[in-house]
Amino acid sequence: MDWQELYVNSYARTVASMERHLKDLTAGDLNTRPGSRANSIAWIAWHIARAQDRHLCDVFHAEQVYLGDGWHTRFGRAPDPKDSGTGHSPEEAAAFKVPDAAVLLDYHTAVVERSQTLLWGMSADDIERVADYPGARAGATVGGWLNGLLAHSWQHLGEIGYARGLIQGRNAPS
Repeated sequence: MDWQELYVNSYARTVASMERHLKDLTAGDLNTRPGSRANSIAWIAWHIARAQDRHLCDVFHAEQVYLGDGWHTRFGRAPDPKDSGTGHSPEEAAAFKVPDAAVLLDYHTAVVERSQTLLWGMSADDIERVADYPGARAGATVGGWLNGLLAHSWQHLGEIGYARGLIQGRNAPS
């Protein structure tokens, strides 16, 4: 397996994990906050996809799926390329609602498919290239960003699994 295939497969696995985590959740489950300052499963799932869409498109100087394909309207949000959940107050996160899991899964899938296209187009030199966009950490490489986005996705997917257990009463602390 080469490095491109490793990244492409790793991002694809986030889709399968998201599907398992959101399977059979109702709109009520998705939009429930398991604590007064906790984020809902819907917000976390949206944030995972938004962060990947925003940052990979920044790295590759590409248009975000969120804006280019009109996903912002499906989520009832303004077409703000920086709106990815980072910096949201608890009230802003609490106001985020979705009608069902399909819109979250479809957006996440579209983002991963776009990411895979960008990844297949990379050269070995791109991995070592310094990420050159506003907000990039000084000296951060594209490879570092790709690894960081994967870690970010897996961290939040774990949160979704834990929140699901709290909401549904399974695997919750006794």
